[in-house]
Amino acid sequence: MLKKTVKLLRGSVRVRAQSVYPERVLNLCSARGIEFWDLKWLSASELSFCLGRGDLRALRRAAEGIGAEISVESTAGAPFFLARFRRRYALLAGGALCCALLLVNSLFIWDFEVTGNETVPTETILHALSEQGVHRGTFVYSFKSQDICNRVLPELNDLCWLAVNVRGCRAYVQVRERVRAPERANESVPTNVVAKRAGLVTRVRALDGEKKVLPGTSVQEGQLLIAGVVETGGTEKPSVTTRFLAGKGEVWARTWYELSVRIPLSYEQKTYTGGEKRRFSLLWGENRLKIGAKGSSICHGDCDKIKNQTPWSLFGLVSLPITWETETYLPYETVTVTRSRAAAETIGEEVLKAQLAALLDKDALVLSASAHMRHFDKKAYRLEIDLKPALDEQMLDKRLLSDFEKRANSDYRNVLGALLPQKLIDTFVDRSGIPPHEKVHDITRAQRETIRTLLKRWTVDIAAPMPVENAIITSGGVKVGEIDPKTMASKKVGGLYFAGEMIDVDAYTGGYNLQIAWATGKAAGEAAADALLAEQGAY
Repeated sequence: MLKKTVKLLRGSVRVRAQSVYPERVLNLCSARGIEFWDLKWLSASELSFCLGRGDLRALRRAAEGIGAEISVESTAGAPFFLARFRRRYALLAGGALCCALLLVNSLFIWDFEVTGNETVPTETILHALSEQGVHRGTFVYSFKSQDICNRVLPELNDLCWLAVNVRGCRAYVQVRERVRAPERANESVPTNVVAKRAGLVTRVRALDGEKKVLPGTSVQEGQLLIAGVVETGGTEKPSVTTRFLAGKGEVWARTWYELSVRIPLSYEQKTYTGGEKRRFSLLWGENRLKIGAKGSSICHGDCDKIKNQTPWSLFGLVSLPITWETETYLPYETVTVTRSRAAAETIGEEVLKAQLAALLDKDALVLSASAHMRHFDKKAYRLEIDLKPALDEQMLDKRLLSDFEKRANSDYRNVLGALLPQKLIDTFVDRSGIPPHEKVHDITRAQRETIRTLLKRWTVDIAAPMPVENAIITSGGVKVGEIDPKTMASKKVGGLYFAGEMIDVDAYTGGYNLQIAWATGKAAGEAAADALLAEQGAY
């Protein structure tokens, strides 16, 4: 490869030698140290071969002494290629001009690359740089990176650092976004921790202060959870004063959100008419040259506009100050489309899930997105249960391999005893499709993957609800918005109080519904008694 490159740079010549004794030409080359290659005998008195460009003159002088005739058949290499342009002055001038233009072009910025931004749009950064004189067509040495940083950062409050580095015709803009420091609480001021919204307390941890609620307590919005005022003395130590603390702590609770969204069954949908149109423009720096455009707009109705810009470059190495822009116009018409009720419910569910995720903090956990299953005649419900939640699929596969290796000669059904409850084993074997008495060492990889899939995604189809006689709690009742949360009194009818399952509140099993019944019953009873005593006192 190296020899070929050297020969290409030095140039080579294929010559034809005619002589009564052509072999004398070869002996002459050897005697004079002339290197030759690719020898071909053309006839008894003719042969051709290749030699270096510099050895051609020496070969001709030597061939005259033996009466041989040397003629050139072809040439190759850089010297002969460049010699073709020796008298083409216009072409040489054009090449020199192109080189000069490329040199001048490299002194200006024609492209930008912004990195490091996540929330601040790239267009905002480029607009701020343009306001300070750094844009397409800017002379490379007309600004300093530090000066640009000092002028741009005051305009972009979300950035804390900016640098502009120019390499060739491209400006590399590196930024760092500002990380806002969290607001620090003033711990010298006594405070209390109160409930942000109503819920059922599951855990309380007081770090500074005194907890006022216990797990299982149903609380209302604004109710005191952790007090910053602590009575340290009491009746036994009356000399000890009350302490005022910065109430701090952590409170976990289950809370309920009632969200609604309206999904119309009829809506407007775009239908493209197919009359696609394009407009082309040539961008030179900050200038625009429209090509084939007769008016300001080629789409007079409703249409979507798609813009695509392609920067030009020289062999992908040097950026040119030219960008080809294509604008595509897609005309459309709006038609009224009707969706099914099931499709509207699916869309509404996704929208509500997104709204719920936006309302919750990042550490909050959604236990259930719905507590109801209705419309069994229209929808099919399926539960997907993870029988091994503590193991991911990779760890579970290792567990299966370990169990199968330890009991390689056991029946497949007997090995499942370490993985599943006894009542579930027969159903699991039937659904896996593996014979129960299959030896473990005969189970294939595909069968093991089936076992792993069933353990991680065990499905149960819900056919219908159980009869009401088997129900633990009931759903529905008086809306909570129509009840005073402090007294359980009706907002519509005076002297009417509600408690327990009369209210449209239902929770999960585990004592929570009993707690709701006790808490609302106590509040309703006390409020009703106080109202009765106040009425009797008035008489």
